[in-house]
Amino acid sequence: MWQATDDYANMHILIVDDFQGMRSLLRDILREKGARHIDLATNGNEAITRLSAQAYDVVFCDFNLGAGKNGQQVLEEAKYRNMIGPACVWIMISGEKTADAVFGAAEFQPDAYLVKPLTAALIFTRLEKTWSKKASLLEIDQAMRNKDLPKALRACDDRIQTDKANVIDLMKLKGGILVSMGELGKAADLYDSILARRDFPWAKTGLAKIRLQQGKLDDAKALFESVINENPAYIEAYDGLAKTLQQQGLRQETKGILERAVKLSPNSTGRQKLLGDVALETGDLVVAEKAYAKSVASGANSIFKSPDSYFCLAKVKSAAGKPEEALRAINDLKKQFTGDNIAIQATIAEGVVYQENGPQAKAKEIAGKLRNVADEAAIQMSPTVTMEMAKLMLLSGGMYEKDKGLSLLQSVIRNNHYNPYICEQVQSVFDKADMSEAGKKLVESASREATELMDKGVLLTREGKLLEAINLMRDARKMMPTNVRLLLNTIYVMLLMLEKSDEELSLVEEVETLLAEVNRLQPDEPRGMDLARRFDKFKARVSA
Repeated sequence: MWQATDDYANMHILIVDDFQGMRSLLRDILREKGARHIDLATNGNEAITRLSAQAYDVVFCDFNLGAGKNGQQVLEEAKYRNMIGPACVWIMISGEKTADAVFGAAEFQPDAYLVKPLTAALIFTRLEKTWSKKASLLEIDQAMRNKDLPKALRACDDRIQTDKANVIDLMKLKGGILVSMGELGKAADLYDSILARRDFPWAKTGLAKIRLQQGKLDDAKALFESVINENPAYIEAYDGLAKTLQQQGLRQETKGILERAVKLSPNSTGRQKLLGDVALETGDLVVAEKAYAKSVASGANSIFKSPDSYFCLAKVKSAAGKPEEALRAINDLKKQFTGDNIAIQATIAEGVVYQENGPQAKAKEIAGKLRNVADEAAIQMSPTVTMEMAKLMLLSGGMYEKDKGLSLLQSVIRNNHYNPYICEQVQSVFDKADMSEAGKKLVESASREATELMDKGVLLTREGKLLEAINLMRDARKMMPTNVRLLLNTIYVMLLMLEKSDEELSLVEEVETLLAEVNRLQPDEPRGMDLARRFDKFKARVSA
């Protein structure tokens, strides 16, 4: 990568535009300044290929790239997949004079945007202004690319001491690094110290997100609301407030804040999906259908495209009495995604359509087919889809299917006993099946059983009985294979065992498997990332 004293000749630059004339214009302007390392991409997919192969210092990306990904989706994927670091300058180019409206509320913001027509003076003025700030992040960027967060943190602290001009940006970056390292207490202290001097919305939002992770819902709610009241366009605070309200069981309030958020930033696949979920729970089928349809449309070329959005769109169309449209959404699901689990998910959705709209014989037939694959499929599917499968079996199946439905709901509780929202959703399935009292007993017993097993493992660990704790947790995982807390506790105890004795190296492969499972279930789980770094340090020490 270029250094702060380097000229254009040492920069690696990517130009992304679907028009050859614009690519050539930018390339020629940059070459006149001395740039030598310039790559070109004609569309979004080609840009992603380039970004995955080369670390770029500067990216010029047009917003409209023809068919496929647009420029914003390329930026989102590049950041999500860590293809660009904090020192990369990303300049979005737009033919629209309303670019502020396009990018102002985007979660993945470019460093700058330029509105066509472009001139050399405009390009270099904006570029040089932006990279003057980015120069302070070079060492931090390199450490983060190498996944060495402790080194990135040290570099950040060093720069904070010497680079007073960019201290605010550096402190913001430091807070993010601390959170990624699982150092929530230190991150909270940092945000508190910043807020004592100035009321930055990013610092208050960062602190609110930590309070949410810590389960301090009232504190989180107050902080998020304060940010929104003072900065009505700060979209990240809306998402945090929605998650907080959802955990508090305030469905209508959650729906209201999400509706405000999608007006500001309508193209977020995940936010539209969440709005659809909450609207469906509150019985607002009109808002739910619109939100799911938008989630599907905005995710068509996005890294965040999810089969659950298609599944839920089919579900809400079925609930609205539109079985033909529901079946079309299911066909789209099968076209867009492949694999055995997708086929099962589509079958569940079809069963729901027939259960709600007829013929009932078809719903019963599908419930029977699903019974034999339900347990294995549930491990790979989201709790939402698993609950729909269980509901189908309870409402449309025979005796054996009903038993399997109960078993599936019990499994959902065991794997998510610490999540009150999911527990409430399971109870709602029982309510719809006219099994409210039986459901309450099952939810309580399954939750208690999972909690007691977890507590036993923690107690054995505290007593130093590590092997007993590991064996207990292995047995518990057979009963609740996707319980993230159990997986994290198991990894922690295994690491203690590995660090205590090099003779236990047989655990290494098991830890790798468990970490991969945590990453599949909750990719951004702070404790999981912290344990992964600890495991990497152990492997480096052993191999040295």
